[in-house]
Amino acid sequence: MRCQFISFFLICLYLLIPPDFVGAEMRSVNKVRVGLPPYDVVAEIVRSNRNKVNAEATTGRPISKKPPLTWLAAASPAIPDDILLNDFKGHLYTVRNLGPGFSSSLASIDFGIHTLRTPVLLITATIDKEAMNALRDSHAHDGKSSYPEVAYLDKLVKASSAGEDAGFSYSDDPWRIITEKYIDQLVNLAVERYRDRITTGRLVVLGSILDVTNIYGRGADSLMIININGDADEFRIKQHQSVKKLQPEMLMQLGRTPLVNKKAGSVKQK
Repeated sequence: MRCQFISFFLICLYLLIPPDFVGAEMRSVNKVRVGLPPYDVVAEIVRSNRNKVNAEATTGRPISKKPPLTWLAAASPAIPDDILLNDFKGHLYTVRNLGPGFSSSLASIDFGIHTLRTPVLLITATIDKEAMNALRDSHAHDGKSSYPEVAYLDKLVKASSAGEDAGFSYSDDPWRIITEKYIDQLVNLAVERYRDRITTGRLVVLGSILDVTNIYGRGADSLMIININGDADEFRIKQHQSVKKLQPEMLMQLGRTPLVNKKAGSVKQK
């Protein structure tokens, strides 16, 4: 009797199981990613915002204040939003993308220059080989880029790799030179686009590098202004009208010459 029951049970089980299930492929289950869980991040976002709302509940936050500058900056965690202009915290008009790129964000930059009428366009990058190569790869189409600055960056990198004479006769990191020349190109594009406002003195375009690793020797996180309105000459930019209120000790952040101890061959710390 027991054998008949077992046989009947196995026959029913066979009939109920889909044929495809028997030969189904075994698949691994995706493991939970190690790291900060998304729910912790979301909780911190809302918590931080709530704290800010509660802190400003009595005083309020002015929303009609005109931003002092349009800041085109590389989308990098190495460039925090509060790295400059503490007195204007929360009132910066910021455009951030990989590189940064200029041509890919024209509408956003135009809004800052023509609508918000900011008197300064600050362009900031870091010396970041991985980010620059990612920018090149993201805009590569049939070996060419539709954006002039990315095409120029690609040309610089290839010239450096081939050892061609393209301004790479330096003994230090060629990526510093590549980044400087790339910033020069971005400033040139901005000057061409906003020439009317620059000519009338209503806009200044600054090209800069945030020196995260103290390559220039002015201290980590120093903002090096290397180009003003298309002029990269260190002597002339130090004489520019826009920097006339800088204290003498601040002038060291104008230009692109690293402070090198010639005897020791190392970067000076100031």
